[in-house]
Formats: sequence, C-alpha cells, structure tokens
Amino acid sequence: VFLTFLAGLMWCFGYRQFALFAAARTWGLIGVFILVMLAYHLLRQGIRQQAGHKDPGQEEVAVFFRALQSLLLYVTVVIMVVAALAAIGALSPLRTLMSIPLPLTPNATISLWVLLKAGILLASFFFLARLLAAYLDYRIYPAMGIDPGLAYALNTFFKYMIIALGVLISLHIVGLDLRVLMVFAGAIGVGIGFGLQSMAANLISGFTLIFGGTVRRGDWIQVDRKSVV
Repeated sequence: VFLTFLAGLMWCFGYRQFALFAAARTWGLIGVFILVMLAYHLLRQGIRQQAGHKDPGQEEVAVFFRALQSLLLYVTVVIMVVAALAAIGALSPLRTLMSIPLPLTPNATISLWVLLKAGILLASFFFLARLLAAYLDYRIYPAMGIDPGLAYALNTFFKYMIIALGVLISLHIVGLDLRVLMVFAGAIGVGIGFGLQSMAANLISGFTLIFGGTVRRGDWIQVDRKSVV
C-alpha cells in the first residue's frame, strides 16, 4: 500500500515512468505471493484431510505426512523466492552478479550461483530421502510383511544412498572432477588400515547386527543388571 501511494505521488510530480515501474513490480510481487501461498495452503489442506482419514495413533502415518508437508514447504519457499525475484526484475541481475567466477582451484572456477544451485539440489535430495523412508514405512513394508528391524535398516541404507547420490550430483554441478574422490577414497582406506581399524570393525558389526536380525529395534538388552533399549 505504501509503495502504491508512493508511486501515485511520483506520478503526480511527473515521474510517470518510475511510477509505472514501481506499481507494476509491486503488484506483480503481490500477485505472485497470493498465487503461491494459495496453492500452498490448498495442497497443505489436502494433505491434512488425507491424514485425518487415517489412523491418528499410527506413528508411520504421522511421520509420512510430516515429511510430505516439509517437502511441500521447501518447494514453496524455493518457488516463492525465485518468482518474487523474477517479478521485481532482480533475478537476471542477481544471477549475473552471482555468476562471477571464483578462482578457487587452478583448473576449475566456481561461482556463487553454481554453489547455490548445488545447495538447493542437495537439500532436495535430503527431503526426498526422508519422504521415501516415511512412505516405505507407511505403505510398502506393512504390505510386504517386513520386520521393523529390517525395515529400519533398509531405510537407513536408502537414506544414505540417496544423500550420497545428491552429494555426487551436487559436486558434478559445482564442477569438481569426481575422479578426485578416488584419491580421497584411497587416503581413507589407508587411514582405516592403520588407525581406524576398531571404528571400521564397530561399523561393520553394527550393520551385521541390523541386517542379521539378532537384535531388533525396540529390543531390550541387559548388561551388568542395567537394561538399555
């Protein structure tokens, strides 16, 4: 309202082009905000209605719909920011400014724009990993009769795999040669061989217990008269 009033004053004082520019950008931004928020609230209301038809006492249902709402909120924020910048005409100049290369390495140049895209993509993979794990717990595992302990192990595996895939794609977008990771993998292998043997053994033992089904999620273990879950 203030910007519209200011544009009217500028029109009265003869600055008509500036007044038209300010009014168009202001109401364009308001229109984008209303449309995006309307779509967000309609989708969120639909998610709540679907959740209300399910058993409220089932934890998997609540986790799945919370993950779905988190993904919806993240997508809405990204679309809102991009659309708002485009509505006021700042997206192209900001992209040009952030595309200035930063010579971090002799063979590759990275810009803030590329880093921003990689970060958005990596966050998207994180939310998708959460949603996939929640959906598997909600629909797939109960239908297949999979044990909760094995389901928890599979979810952990899928989460790490999806996040690792997101990291690799983000590094590729940044411009990092993925062959460099082979050098780090070799260094890590040497470190495990010399100084991290006990940690690697504990990690492998943990996966063996999880996938072997000897100890399941929710089981109680008594050690020296102390029970731990």
